[in-house]
Amino acid sequence: MPDNALAKDMMKRFLPIAALVLAACPAAHAAESPWVEVAPDTRMRLISNDLVVNGKTMAAIELDMPAATKTYWRIPGETGIPAQLDLAGSTNVESGEIVWPYPLRQIEHGFVDFVYKGETLLPVALTVGSGAAEVTANVMLGVCDQICVPVRAELALTINPARPDRRQGLRIQQALADVPAPWAGDATIIGDVIIDPVSRRLDVAIDTAQVDPQSVIIDNGDPGLLFSMPQKSPEAGLVSFELLGKRAGEGLQGQPVRLTFLTENGAFEVSRIVRMRDR
Repeated sequence: MPDNALAKDMMKRFLPIAALVLAACPAAHAAESPWVEVAPDTRMRLISNDLVVNGKTMAAIELDMPAATKTYWRIPGETGIPAQLDLAGSTNVESGEIVWPYPLRQIEHGFVDFVYKGETLLPVALTVGSGAAEVTANVMLGVCDQICVPVRAELALTINPARPDRRQGLRIQQALADVPAPWAGDATIIGDVIIDPVSRRLDVAIDTAQVDPQSVIIDNGDPGLLFSMPQKSPEAGLVSFELLGKRAGEGLQGQPVRLTFLTENGAFEVSRIVRMRDR
């Protein structure tokens, strides 16, 4: 495990909030907003498919980053921050949220993070009223290369249902293909999740014929509660995940956790209730 001094040093690489890059751009009447440069060689914009069905439509935050530059998943890991989306300045937009594609697991300097690298699309599911909608998205996220900076941009465009954009719609659909779907198959693909507070780990029954154990990510929605890379358990049929940091997992017993994983048919997720190990 990395020591506290190294952890603090990594976090210092994120420049203070006062150094945020703040950029605003005028509303665009096409299916994409103008590009905004948010960091060296990194720019961001908003795109949409302009296709509204029953009040629902899809947009996406598009990041044009060098191949080695990264941003973070909804559970960023030990050193990152996830994207945050504020649509309060929008007109005729009732709600919106980022829909997260399956991330890349990265271990660097002993830290485990969940990231996206290079060119990235983060789909955004929107609920809008009838007619055109003016989307004003205040986006804040972490961008990391040699140094890590939190950046912010205000992006704006018009959702015009009378003029669907098939090209951007196809690109958004391709990104959505990597979003984990609820698993509706054999329930034993991911079995019991058992906590052992003494050894500070979760043991999970996984059907390794269907699931790559190294692809499994566990979270309970709390970015501060993190688990290690999957490890083979001494017990047959189980995969172990150690709790990272000082938190021993108190309160997890009886609570749901989400397990995100890959199969040959793509990314899926299931929810399981954590049980205490019998002694």
